[in-house]
Amino acid sequence: MESYISLLESEAMSIAPEGKNFSYLSIRERQALQGPKADKTGVLKEADKGSAVVVWDREDYCTGPYRQVNNSSVYEELVNSPITQLEKEVNNTVSEIQVCKQALTEKEVNNIVSEMS
Repeated sequence: MESYISLLESEAMSIAPEGKNFSYLSIRERQALQGPKADKTGVLKEADKGSAVVVWDREDYCTGPYRQVNNSSVYEELVNSPITQLEKEVNNTVSEIQVCKQALTEKEVNNIVSEMS
């Protein structure tokens, strides 16, 4: 009985506070991932959907986002930032809502306006 209690206590103490304590992978699958995990030429990431794991070449993983952003057929470089104009429009709209409909409290207006600044 003492051995059983001791084993339960050690298992309870090994629970991570973050809550990630259960693996859906079998022992064999976890062992198979240890090789690629130790290989610094690759990057292991969770897939966007499902429970798959994707193995990326480290160089492709690091340069991929830059390649996408620099693709001029997809993205266009802005000469001027539109943020200042958008902030003015949002502030004006919030003020109009407050004045015309009194749908927002003064605190809500201040929170929206301060978040934009």
